[in-house]
Amino acid sequence: MNLYVATQFTRNPGPRFKNQSPSNNSGQEFRDKLLLPKLRLCIESKDMLYCIFDGCSGAGVSFLEESFGGLIRAGVAYNDIMNHLTIVWESMPRKVIQANSFIEKAYHDKLAEENEKEGNV
Repeated sequence: MNLYVATQFTRNPGPRFKNQSPSNNSGQEFRDKLLLPKLRLCIESKDMLYCIFDGCSGAGVSFLEESFGGLIRAGVAYNDIMNHLTIVWESMPRKVIQANSFIEKAYHDKLAEENEKEGNV
């Protein structure tokens, strides 16, 4: 399944949170309204979601972190993200690296938090 960010969401990704964006182009809005439902559908159907950013003017770090790191915080299993999501941005490959690093960081933060709660620090 393909998710074309520029045509299905916005060409101009905005800030992190909904309350920061009168244009409804926040990372939180993107994750909650499009990315998360489509990813869950792909996980259930054992399909791959290609999240394609080509055609977008850019995306800030806060947008990418909330969208992709937020998947972990929303309860999506790390392995499901790794097995069912591919981020594509041919014109800005460093943004793909950033987005993937936010998934990794959120996952490691979650593991550290769980270990702390269990007293395994």
